[in-house]
Amino acid sequence: MLGSPESRGDNHEALHHFHSIAAAHCRTAHSRRVRNGPPPTPVSTTETFAAGEACQFPIQVVTTGKSGFNDLPNNPQFVGIATSPTLRITVTRTAPPIKSITVNATGAFRFIALPDGNTRILAGGHNFLYGVPGVGAGALATTGPIDVLVVNNNIAAMDLSGAQVRDLCQELS
Repeated sequence: MLGSPESRGDNHEALHHFHSIAAAHCRTAHSRRVRNGPPPTPVSTTETFAAGEACQFPIQVVTTGKSGFNDLPNNPQFVGIATSPTLRITVTRTAPPIKSITVNATGAFRFIALPDGNTRILAGGHNFLYGVPGVGAGALATTGPIDVLVVNNNIAAMDLSGAQVRDLCQELS
């Protein structure tokens, strides 16, 4: 669930958005690290996107389940890992014809701090990316490996070639 970083707050709940929001997640990971992070906590959010912000029509994204972040200060490869057990995302087209799709978004994200200050995110499992149509993430449900480059807290590139991808905008049209 990738949402537009400009419109998201820098808080722990931003975590679920890469399954939902990678860029905001990077800010959260770098600014709110907790050594040996707490267990995943309940999340329940509702976001509304106008036509063109994610899909060509307005949608509502409802997230429920659990999400968490663990700092990995002694790991030579990853700076942190995000998990979201039981996370479910319901995407509803809010303009006629009104339709909804619910997807599982329980994937894990591994964060790599790059030497230039940017972040690479490697994710696997079931994930949801949305709200960044400029890089191809209108509203996508993915299964399998994804690779995201975040530059200046904005998603600069995504590689979804190894994943199964469902375009929820297309399914709701």
